[in-house]
Amino acid sequence: MSSRSENMRKVNAVRSAKTAAMIDFLKALETGEGDYGGFGSFNIKKVRLVELNSYRAMKIAAYFDKRISKKHLSIFSKDTNYVYRLTYADIDAYLKEYDKELRFYCRFYIQSYVNDALTEFDKITNND
Repeated sequence: MSSRSENMRKVNAVRSAKTAAMIDFLKALETGEGDYGGFGSFNIKKVRLVELNSYRAMKIAAYFDKRISKKHLSIFSKDTNYVYRLTYADIDAYLKEYDKELRFYCRFYIQSYVNDALTEFDKITNND
């Protein structure tokens, strides 16, 4: 295999891992039951249950400098008649209140997923 194609496969594996990590982070943010001890271990209060939609999830991801397509965030879609109790101001206040903790937890999530992806990539390329 050429090194260019191997490098591109590695880059794509890392990009996919980052997207999966951000989606799982958003799911955990909504439920408060994340990996690595959950949000309580990081002194973060959870967002109200089932209050994220794809647009809100996209805005939260953008807050963490991550761009995720709406297609990937469709898991957060709600019925058209769903009434949200959580306002955008609430989300903004939440992100500002727990900014440092959320950024740390998000980086922790992403790094864990990237490490797993790189380990798996190395196993595949080394035929282990």
